Parts: sequence; C-alpha cells; structure tokens
Amino acid sequence: MEKKVFNDAVHGHMEFHPLLIKVIDTPQFQRLRYIKQLGPCHFVYPSATHTSFEHSLGTCYLATKLLRALKTTDVKWFDEKDILLVSLGGLCRNLANAPLLADFREKFRRDFNMDEKELAVKIFDQIIQENNLQQEFEKEQFQEKDREFLRDLILGKKTGEFTDVKFRNRKFLYEIIWNKESGVDVDRFDYIARDSYHLGIRSSFDHSRFIQFAKVSEDKDDKNFKISLREKEAKCIYELFHTRLQLHERAYQHKTCKAIALMMYDALIMATDNFQLKIKNEEGEIEEVKLGEICQNVDAFNQFTDEIFSRILYSTDDNLKDAQQLLRRIHQRKLYRCIVEVSDDDKMKEVDEILTFHLEDKKELLTKYKTIFNFAPDMKNMNPVEKFLFYKKSEPDKPFKLKKERVSKFLPENFQEIRLRVYYKGVDKEECREIREKFKELLGSEYIQ
Repeated sequence: MEKKVFNDAVHGHMEFHPLLIKVIDTPQFQRLRYIKQLGPCHFVYPSATHTSFEHSLGTCYLATKLLRALKTTDVKWFDEKDILLVSLGGLCRNLANAPLLADFREKFRRDFNMDEKELAVKIFDQIIQENNLQQEFEKEQFQEKDREFLRDLILGKKTGEFTDVKFRNRKFLYEIIWNKESGVDVDRFDYIARDSYHLGIRSSFDHSRFIQFAKVSEDKDDKNFKISLREKEAKCIYELFHTRLQLHERAYQHKTCKAIALMMYDALIMATDNFQLKIKNEEGEIEEVKLGEICQNVDAFNQFTDEIFSRILYSTDDNLKDAQQLLRRIHQRKLYRCIVEVSDDDKMKEVDEILTFHLEDKKELLTKYKTIFNFAPDMKNMNPVEKFLFYKKSEPDKPFKLKKERVSKFLPENFQEIRLRVYYKGVDKEECREIREKFKELLGSEYIQ
C-alpha cells in the first residue's frame, strides 16, 4: 500500500505512512468524522463544524513534521520506527472522544464512569484485532515493547516513569503529543490553528516557527532530554497560550455555547436509563446497552457520536419525552439563560448563600457552572512557559529556563481565572426577571448578565 495525501484546510497537503492509512480506514477511527470538535459551538459560530477526525489527522501530521525536523539536528536517539510510533500516538490520542466530552470531562468521569484514555487504548486494541492489522504492524517490526510505548503515548503518561538510560534519552518523545509539564505539544498546535480558522478568530501563534527552531536538549534539573526552543521565540510560546485563552473566552466558554452544552448534557442524563443501543455480543446475539453504561462497552461506545441526539429526539419511546422537549428547546432558541457571572472568591460564596437561603424554592430551576480559564490545563495558576527549555544561538548546548520578567514586563501576573455562572433553566420570562432582580439586589448589578 502506498502513502496517501490529504488536502487539509489548515495544513495543506498532508502525507501519511501506509500503516497510518490502515488505521484511518477502520470503522472505529471513522467514527470521529461524526463528532464535532467544538461540540455545540456551531449554534453560535455556524462555521465551527469541523470534526475530531480532522483534528486527529492534523495532530498526527504535525507530530511527524516535528520529529523529522528534530531528526535533522544532532539527535541520534530515535529512528523511523519511533517517528511512526509517535505519529500513531498522535493519530489515536483522541479515539475515545465523545459528544460534549470537552465541555464536561469531569461530569463524564462521574456520571458515565468514563476513563477516556483507558477507553482509547481499548479502542486501539480493537482496531488491531477486528481489522486484522496485526500482520501490518509486524511488517514494521513492531514488538510488544513498541506496543506498550504506543499505549503509553495514548494514555498520556507523564515523563519520569522510566529509569533506564535509553528511555531517559527518549523522554522528549512523550512531550510531542501530550506535554503535561509545559502544555506545549502538537495536539494543542493543531486545535488552536484549526479552531481559530473555523471560528474566524485570528491566531497570532505560528507553529511552523516552533518546528523550525526546536531542538532536543538535556534538562540539568532532572537529567532528562526535552524539547527546547530558541530564546527569541519565548514570546511565541506566550502567544500560543494567549490565543488559547482568547478561544476559551470568545468561543469554548461563550455563555450561549455553554448554555446549549448544558441543555444537551442534561438531555443525555435524562436518557441514560431509557435509551438503549443495540450491539452483537460474542455469541452473535443482539444485546441492548443502556446509554448510561456506554463507556463500559467498546462496541456500544463506537456508536456514541453526535447522532445520538437526533436518535433521542426522534425516538418513539415515551420515556424520552423530557429529553426530547429539552432538545427541541435548543432548536426553538428557548435556551438556558445566564443570570450571574462572578470571578471573585468572596462573591462566589455570596452566590452560594443566595441560592441556599434566598432562592431555595427555585433551586430546581437554577444550575451553577464553574469555568476555569487558564494558560494550560493541569497547571492551575503556574506559568507553563517557565517549565520550558530555551537555548541561545551562540550556545545551543546550554539550555536554560526563562523567568517571564526576562521575556517582557507586559506579561500577566496570574495564569488562571475561575468564574462561576448561574443559569436559569426555565422558560418563564417573568420568573427569570424576578430571579435576576433578587441577585441584583443582594449581589450588585455589575454581576448580572
């Protein structure tokens, strides 16, 4: 089988190894075509209809491109097989993506008992077994240790878990598609470029410059080899996170986008016990899996796409009437209304007190949603760029870390902001006005939406 070229709106012509094509051309991977990358954002930004399929291809392509650029430097610790493995990791990293998962990751883990990374590994194993790809992997001389390395890439394991010298020298490979130390990875490169393009929001970050000036250096603090960048590109990294913050404020956490996401998730919860998906078990018999148990069955999960909402909406099951009514409201634009938004800790406590002591009889009609805006996930209020390695052109073999003061005096002091919103879930405009007035009286008009 020959290599295949995809013409992408963001990256242009992307060439893929034959083994990657074999994985792409499977039902499990093609499922990603039916999951919108930005969930319900297209109700506010009509062109934001790109899918997880495109994003996965883009992540894979950028992983390959970055590794080939690093290969031109003096790195001798990885070969063509490693490039293919990391590219596969980028391709399969989001195999377990699901409708609304990006909006409600913690809720999914709680309500659906979902571990998306473990599930992605199970789906990848199923891809190999059910599509007879074992021989294709053996042709590339993949051994069990290579399969384990690939699973770790999908799981996003942190660096520092391997002690032998070979892995110490190769730990930078783990940073390429999932960098939990600095948050700088090709997955983020692709979704920022792709989301910006489809949302019509200009991005000031250029991942091509990053790839051009990237090299592998030894971190003197922990003796691991990591990706480093020319010192002059430090502002470029800040632009990456600044663009991400802008996308969160203007699109991902847009109050109307989030209102629709909350409605869709509530509809899912209403349907968990009454909507079933049919699968064939190992004996070839038809078996029904409840929506609430979908993450424990790979075959059922492979049917979990954006189409689930249409299947619920047009079902003839009377037990789904409440979920259907909520989904119809979205099309009728009878949405949840954002009443209050606060970011001060003291004001958040006041909101809780108002809900508890002044609006207790309305609690079924109100829902709280806490939004976290930060430069990089998993890093809270830390500056992710200060975790990154840089080098000077005159001394490329002496990497160092940069304090933000050395980059610019205009950079922020804080790198995380938490906002609390209260949404009214009803449709009675007068009731909504009364609740808003109560918050205005007790909280202050500047926090009322």
